Amino acid sequence: MDVVESNYYLLFFTYIIEAIIQIFLLNRFIKKHVEKYWYEFLGITIIIFLSDILAYLTFAYNSATGLISFHGKLVFICVSILCCNLILWISGLIIKNKMKRLNDENDKKIKRVPFSLIILICNFIIIFIAPTLLKLNNDKMSIMSYLEQKYGDGIYKVVKIRKQYSKADGFFTGYDVSGYNYEIKSDYMENTFIIHISNESSYISSDYFLPVYYSEKYNLEYELYYEYDDRTKETHYNFDKLEEYIRNNIKVKTKEIETENVEIEDIFANYIHSWNNMDGVQYNPNYFIISENYGRIPSMDELMDLLIDYYK
Repeated sequence: MDVVESNYYLLFFTYIIEAIIQIFLLNRFIKKHVEKYWYEFLGITIIIFLSDILAYLTFAYNSATGLISFHGKLVFICVSILCCNLILWISGLIIKNKMKRLNDENDKKIKRVPFSLIILICNFIIIFIAPTLLKLNNDKMSIMSYLEQKYGDGIYKVVKIRKQYSKADGFFTGYDVSGYNYEIKSDYMENTFIIHISNESSYISSDYFLPVYYSEKYNLEYELYYEYDDRTKETHYNFDKLEEYIRNNIKVKTKEIETENVEIEDIFANYIHSWNNMDGVQYNPNYFIISENYGRIPSMDELMDLLIDYYK
């Protein structure tokens, strides 16, 4: 089950608990004839109705296009919640209209309902906080597995997680979170490196492990930091020295390829994201220069051989 589906089912199971609370309050109202329970029930019903609409708009919103997209499972869950909530609300109205006499407690001032407040907070967490926490946890597990399979066990540790923003396109304007930059420490190298993962998927778009590793190993100057431009935050890098080093060594090793075509991005850019593609993700062949199950750090000679094979 992916993160998106986890969000849907978390929303659904949360409502089941809330529906049980609704039924409990309605039952108390029937037995006690105290209007306070009716208002508690009504307050929760309104909160669930508004939360259901908000959940659909939030989960279905596509930051890449700025539009609300259709998700079959999400629609089914939200419509199911809406129908069940309406049935309980209508049932409550029928029961209240049949009540001929209410207890004296009805005359007391109705205070803020604890159940309503709790449910309001829970729904806010489910809609706005839980999805991010689930994604970050899922991304972290994916990154650790990816690094171990690709480079071996380097005792990786996430030091910082930073959001990366980009200007939104489409109907809604502004700035959206386009992805997350994971700053990671490993015993393979002295400094940290960065893994960028897309917000719209679990795919790793950039992996700066090798550029940092090789730059440190061969004492080459490099830059890798977060750059702030207006309201956007992007990863800035400069591995020109490493690129020059690789090109010069390839030139010595073979004359069969034009070394000017060799780009350092080919060892850390994993895929190209294209919304024009039907599947949403268009893979770059460069992704396979170093396979995900390589299992160790390639030596410089091995890396150059891989690049030479690719550019032939």
